[in-house]
Amino acid sequence: MINLAPLKFDLAVSEAQLNSFKVLLDNQNEIGETDLLKFFKKAPQLILLMGLSFGIKSAKYQTEQSLFNEFRTDFTVSNDKGDDYLFIEFEDAKKESIFKERKNKTSTRYEWARRFEHGFSQVVDWYSVLDDLKQTNKMKQHFGNETIKYIGLLVIGRDQFIQQGGNEERLKWRREKTTIDSKPLSCMTYDQLYESMAESLELLKAFS
Repeated sequence: MINLAPLKFDLAVSEAQLNSFKVLLDNQNEIGETDLLKFFKKAPQLILLMGLSFGIKSAKYQTEQSLFNEFRTDFTVSNDKGDDYLFIEFEDAKKESIFKERKNKTSTRYEWARRFEHGFSQVVDWYSVLDDLKQTNKMKQHFGNETIKYIGLLVIGRDQFIQQGGNEERLKWRREKTTIDSKPLSCMTYDQLYESMAESLELLKAFS
């Protein structure tokens, strides 16, 4: 059965951890996946804040959570009832994380990078196994609920590396238009993740 740890959301701690995330982004143009995972493992309030940013009443989280012993998320966050989830995949934040530049004598084009397609495919695999088992008793055994709501999130790359060739719009289109089995599959840069969490935090502060 899925095993998420309960954690109460703390506005002040969340804000401090978000500020530390901003410092990390400001001080490094390229950041490796290992360093990003290490940072977020030490900042669980940001995992809850990610869930809140996607409309989940975050109450539990876990790192490296297995899905039916077939796949593994980098982070998982859920509500208290365990019937609403955000499954998170982190990839690196480097120049060619999302698009790879291809040049010839007359033109420059940008292909979707292997790193992006790898991360995206991992999230697709989560959707696949969740869909395959949604009509079986394994859902109840694994999640404690017969049915769940969920969103898959891929976080990868930096804004500054996709500001050419119309690539920002390409990523935006893929984020906004991709649905699998009528469920959204979201993908964003680490800068976009920061902005989303910062906006959510300001709303929470306004109503606290």
